[in-house]
Amino acid sequence: MFGVSLDSTAALQQFRVTQALPFHLLSDPRGELADAFGVPHAMGLAKRQAFLFKDGLLVWRDLHAATERQADDVLAAIARHG
Repeated sequence: MFGVSLDSTAALQQFRVTQALPFHLLSDPRGELADAFGVPHAMGLAKRQAFLFKDGLLVWRDLHAATERQADDVLAAIARHG
C-alpha cells in the first residue's frame, strides 16, 4: 500500500512518522503520477482519490474519497477484492 502526494519527500517522511502510518508515501511534486491517473491538481494540491490494484489490474477506485471515512472504504474494498 502506498500513498501519493504532491508534497516533498521530507514533508512526507515527517508526516508518516507523526501519523504512524503503516505504509510508504511517495512524493510526486511535478504531478506526473497524478496526471497519469487523471487526478486533478493545481497549486500544489491534488484532489483526494483512492485506487486499489490486484495483480496489476485496477479493481476499485474512489474518485470522491472523504477523509473521515476513506480508511473504512479502502478496507471494505480490500475485503471484497481480496
